[in-house]
Amino acid sequence: MEMERLEDGGEGRQVGGRGIVTEYEIRADDGFATLAFTRSKFPPWSIDGGREGSPNYCEVIKADDGSTTRYSFVSELATQPADVIRIVTGSGGGVGDPAERPAELVEQDVRDGLLSPERAAEVYGRVAP
Repeated sequence: MEMERLEDGGEGRQVGGRGIVTEYEIRADDGFATLAFTRSKFPPWSIDGGREGSPNYCEVIKADDGSTTRYSFVSELATQPADVIRIVTGSGGGVGDPAERPAELVEQDVRDGLLSPERAAEVYGRVAP
């Protein structure tokens, strides 16, 4: 399964810490999952003009039809073999005006896959090569 890109958010002169994406493939018949995440409704705050971070959430990708459902809380969700549970933790809030982030750091963020070229243009006002 192709890994999703990290969530946008947390941009600033200094960026907030990046979240992670972890996937679990269900292997047992007739299982269930109970999941609960804080910071799913209100993203981490920013400081001094930075952008808010992103929320925590879970996606369940059903093997039978490929449908994806997003949750911040679910109890006793039925699972079947080959279903995938994707845990996405949010990024922290940014510090300072994004326009003050040095171009070389924006370019490095794009190279490292932390920021798309489109998001760099939107937030930082420039497209990284």
